Amino acid sequence: MAGEYEKLEVLGSGTFGTAWLANMKSSRKKCVLKEIKVSDMTKKGIDQAIIEVTVLARCRHENIIRYLGAFIDGGCLFIAMEYAESGN
Repeated sequence: MAGEYEKLEVLGSGTFGTAWLANMKSSRKKCVLKEIKVSDMTKKGIDQAIIEVTVLARCRHENIIRYLGAFIDGGCLFIAMEYAESGN
């Protein structure tokens, strides 16, 4: 699934990772890839990241950024989300 996305630019970064503006190669639509380095995380941190993915996957509302998918690549968890061009 990692090959499905092309990173374009960093949108922001924080304690747990980096948010990238990316293109979905299949549709050429922009999205956000949240990159979280899990190789250095504690078990509790990994569990919290998995909970975040689970909650995002269940959300279905027009005012909530849509979850597109998640995958692990190179020791990082990537969460793909809809890109809000007008802001968050």
